[in-house]
Amino acid sequence: MNTAQPPPSTAVQDIDVVVVGCGPVGALAANLLGLRGVRTLVVERSTAPHGQPRAFSCDDEALRIYQQAGLLDRIVDDLHQPRRADYVNAAGRLFATIAFDEVDFGFGHAPLNFFDQPLLEQALRDGLDRFAHVELRTGTELVSLRQNDDRVHLALRDVLTGQSYAVRAR
Repeated sequence: MNTAQPPPSTAVQDIDVVVVGCGPVGALAANLLGLRGVRTLVVERSTAPHGQPRAFSCDDEALRIYQQAGLLDRIVDDLHQPRRADYVNAAGRLFATIAFDEVDFGFGHAPLNFFDQPLLEQALRDGLDRFAHVELRTGTELVSLRQNDDRVHLALRDVLTGQSYAVRAR
């Protein structure tokens, strides 16, 4: 992953894809794009990963996507796979239980997996290091975007310096 400083405000960078936000979805999308050789810029307003979990689980199909992205080995040790799930109503009364050893949706993984989002995000961001054509710019916010027939034109700003610059993406 290229972590070069943003270009000067007079230069316009041309790339294939811009991903705005480097949470789990943005980071996973960037990894999948990186595997396919797509020149990708990921911009994230925060300068560090969010320290608190906001998401906490994924299913077996999501694990197949992490596997496709070549990241399953990086996250599997931090997953917790429960034996069952109890569903309760608003009054706290149990109305259903699913025993996961009796459920197989055909994706080859446990049907429910709990994770710590900061650990997952770090593994996904670390996965970007595999690609010289993927760049993560933290401390960068989207100011505006405009689309025409063949490009998206973005104005980005470094949140620490206030420097703005332009990027074009296919």
